[in-house]
Amino acid sequence: MNTFPIRPGFRISLLMATAAVLAACAGSPIAPVTHGAAGAPVGTAVDQKAEPAVLEPVKAARQPGVIEGRSWLLINLPIALSAGGPHSREGYIRFNHILEKLEGHTGCNPLKADYVLEGQKVRISNLKAGKMPCTDAVTFEALLIQSLSDAVTWEQLDDGRLVLKNDEGLPLAVFRPGDR
Repeated sequence: MNTFPIRPGFRISLLMATAAVLAACAGSPIAPVTHGAAGAPVGTAVDQKAEPAVLEPVKAARQPGVIEGRSWLLINLPIALSAGGPHSREGYIRFNHILEKLEGHTGCNPLKADYVLEGQKVRISNLKAGKMPCTDAVTFEALLIQSLSDAVTWEQLDDGRLVLKNDEGLPLAVFRPGDR
């Protein structure tokens, strides 16, 4: 550590100079005061033309919808065969209502996307998946990503399953509630 010698009286002088500057500033305003029509500072009782302060509303945490805030394990992708293989794992999605992001896994790579839910309508966009090579599941992964992108409505069946459907009402992907 590099140090330099300080004369004994220098510390006291520096301390006293700092105290003097602070004392001099204590009586002066930090920002200029704006005066209203009556000559009084804006916002006082004398200034009748003062505008009330406008406060921005605090964005409250949105309550999760029926399908948000839980994991949905993929059980059926009607347009694809099983993705089973030595490097695959169970695909799932989660609608994270706090971040307003879809998170999940394709069975091979993690995925993220933006989503909007409006009633029974869903729009999933900006889907991004990891880039780990998965030769045994690459087609399945591509089909799952395409199915999520094409989903426009969702339905929760009586048995709890979640079905994402295309614009013709055909099922694209079926999920069951689960833990992830």
